[in-house]
Amino acid sequence: GRLLAPTHAASADMSVFVPAALSSHLLIATPHSSSTAALLSLANMSASIHYQYYPCNCGRDRETGVDKSCANRHGARFALNESFGMLTEHTDVCNIGHQVLHNWVTARTLYKQHVPPTRHNGDVLAVCALPVVVLLRRPVDALRSDCERAWMERFRRGKIKPRGDLAWQHLVAGAAQKLRDFAAFDAGWRLLAAARPRQIALLTFEELASAGRAAVLPRALEHWGVAQVAPFVDYKGWSVVKSRYVNRSTPECARVVADAARA
Repeated sequence: GRLLAPTHAASADMSVFVPAALSSHLLIATPHSSSTAALLSLANMSASIHYQYYPCNCGRDRETGVDKSCANRHGARFALNESFGMLTEHTDVCNIGHQVLHNWVTARTLYKQHVPPTRHNGDVLAVCALPVVVLLRRPVDALRSDCERAWMERFRRGKIKPRGDLAWQHLVAGAAQKLRDFAAFDAGWRLLAAARPRQIALLTFEELASAGRAAVLPRALEHWGVAQVAPFVDYKGWSVVKSRYVNRSTPECARVVADAARA
């Protein structure tokens, strides 16, 4: 559900919540770009409500790989062998309905979504004509982070979990296609941003790491036309496990990523 970010002045045992009177908040991010930490920091800095919506979470037809009810209710979901199909484990990776996307950029809420740069989604954004911030990460590093998460979740208390092992095998088998999907996500948003620089601002995970989040994230607020009302707070440490997905490196995933890059 919707969450309110605590202001920086909140004490350790009591949070003060301040709703923001804001009108345009959409952060589109590459999966595995540390976007949740960025979302929390931006929400705190602007005293905003923040939310992630899952409009494509309506399951798949076992034979076709696509649930047509998605198209009727929200937007068309991709088959696994289509562009972005290997990213649809994130249930906001689909062609979004016009009203859904319009709500994201007009509601007084900061939304973080993994919307792919399809022609359909680009057209919907053009109609909305409101500023959007896109956070990207190098495709090979996004795949590595995805792999590390799958490898970690394969085990519980040192033993392989059947469901976790199935997810791991699925990632390994589809790693080359997934890398192509990450690359298409990155290239597509760069093209759209180059064509519409006044509407779409790009940030990168690499900038956040090198220049520092405190220096880079205010650019998102500036693009949205939102005042910063609280100091930067780094939320990467909120979940130690999730931060390890991004930063750890195992030999198993090094091999998976190298093989995918060669394919």
